[in-house]
Amino acid sequence: HNDSQKPSIFFFGCSHMHGTGLLDSETLPHIMYNKLNGAYNIKNFGAGGSSNEEHTRLMYQALHFIPEKPRAIVWRMTHKYRREYFTINERGTLSQHRMKIQPSSRMDPAMHAAYKKLIYEENDIINVIRNYKFAETLCKLYNVPLFWWYTYGNVRMFLHARPTPSQLKDKNFEDKSQIVDTSFIGEFFDISKTFLPSIPENLLNFPRARDCKHGGYKSQLWVADKLLDLFKDNNL
Repeated sequence: HNDSQKPSIFFFGCSHMHGTGLLDSETLPHIMYNKLNGAYNIKNFGAGGSSNEEHTRLMYQALHFIPEKPRAIVWRMTHKYRREYFTINERGTLSQHRMKIQPSSRMDPAMHAAYKKLIYEENDIINVIRNYKFAETLCKLYNVPLFWWYTYGNVRMFLHARPTPSQLKDKNFEDKSQIVDTSFIGEFFDISKTFLPSIPENLLNFPRARDCKHGGYKSQLWVADKLLDLFKDNNL
C-alpha cells in the first residue's frame, strides 16, 4: 500500500522482520498497517540473515536516498553474534556470522587466534552499543524517532555474556557463564522506545512459522501490540 498523501513508517530487521515462513498478511509490518487503520504507508526493509551492521547501512541508505522521510523507524535488532568482519589483504572476506570467520592465508595462526579472542562476548556487546548509537544518531539527524527491540527477548537478555553450547567446549569460555551487569542500559539505549518484557515462551515456541524456525503469527501480534503502546506513549 503506497499513498503519497500518507506518512510512512520504515521497518528494519532480519528474517523475523522480513517474515520468513509467514504469509505476507502475517508479517509484523502488515499487521501494523492494519492496526494503524491504514493511516501510514508501510515499507519493510527486513532482510533474511542480515546483521545489525547491515540494518544500520540500510537505514542510512533509506534516509539519505529516499526523498520521502518516514514518520518513524522500527528496528528489530538481530543476535549480537551475527556480525560482519574483514580480514586484511584478502578478497571476498566479508563474513556475517562468527562461526564462518576463516583465517586469512596471509595471517599468522597465533594472530588469528588473538583476533578471535578479541571478538568474544565483551566485544560483541560493544558492537551492539556501537550499532545502536549509530542508528540513534542517524535518526536524530533526520528528526525521525527510532523504535527498537531485540528479536530474541528484551535488551537485558541481549547483553548477557552467556556462552552458546559450542562455546562451552572452549576453555576460553570456562568463566563466561556469568551475566553482565546491565544497569548501564539506560545510559546507552533509549529505553522509552523499546519494550523490556520478553516475548512469552509459548509464543516463541508454538505455533511456529511454516519453516519451523521463526516465530509464528501470534508472536507477531504480541509484538505489534507492544509497538502500538510505544507509539501512543511517544505521541506518534
